[in-house]
Amino acid sequence: MSDTRTDDELRAAISDGDRARRVLAERSGALAKTTKARIERLLQADRTAAFESGELRFAAFTRCECGAGMAYPPSIGAHGEWNCSAILRGKAPKGGTHSPPLAFAFYEIKSEAQPSAGGATTRPADEHGPLPMDGGGL
Repeated sequence: MSDTRTDDELRAAISDGDRARRVLAERSGALAKTTKARIERLLQADRTAAFESGELRFAAFTRCECGAGMAYPPSIGAHGEWNCSAILRGKAPKGGTHSPPLAFAFYEIKSEAQPSAGGATTRPADEHGPLPMDGGGL
């Protein structure tokens, strides 16, 4: 089937698509910035910024030095990092030893959402539930 739009109509559609991509990128960037600020508060022991387990994507196998699974909020964007889920959930005991954040750019960690994980997760056994949407719902 052939597209019957004129060249001008096609150029307008491309322009509209470019504008839409820019708006989505701005929204995604703002959400990632807010999420990073929330994580920074948690790393400074501000438990009021804690994430619910349903807001996090857990690693299939990788754990923090403290024993909790590594996790990240999907709203962090492509330049995020894996962190101790106990810290992200505001449940890490004070003075505990934790693995440093593991940047996506430098570490290949299998998430619980990957089909090759075969259902494996480091999510706490009492908190299994639906996985969060990619991109924080954008």
